[in-house]
Amino acid sequence: MPKSVLIVDDEKLIVWSLTEQLKQEGCNTFAADSGEAAIKILKSESIDLIITDVRMPGLDGFAVLRYAKQLKSGPTVIMMSAHGNPADRKKAAAIGAATFFDKPVHIEKLLGVTSVLKSISN
Repeated sequence: MPKSVLIVDDEKLIVWSLTEQLKQEGCNTFAADSGEAAIKILKSESIDLIITDVRMPGLDGFAVLRYAKQLKSGPTVIMMSAHGNPADRKKAAAIGAATFFDKPVHIEKLLGVTSVLKSISN
């Protein structure tokens, strides 16, 4: 499981829910309610995993993904959306997202994917 996780979503309940569940798994969590806030955190913190919504006011999840892909630390990025359409999935994959989940994201799925990703990167 990643040590530091940034959760990005303009829906406070989703951020809270994922934050609480990941804390129980021993993760150090950071929360952002916008793409702009996420990038500010990424400039000052070392993040292993980003879980970001696609659609948000201002900078969207694709902007967060693009920014993350430029970082030397190379955090893994998981995209999520309540409106996951094939075009968004294709775009996320093309930019470099590790995977794409439909909301609501179930913690069991998330933990399973992050375990696989960790074993691949080691």
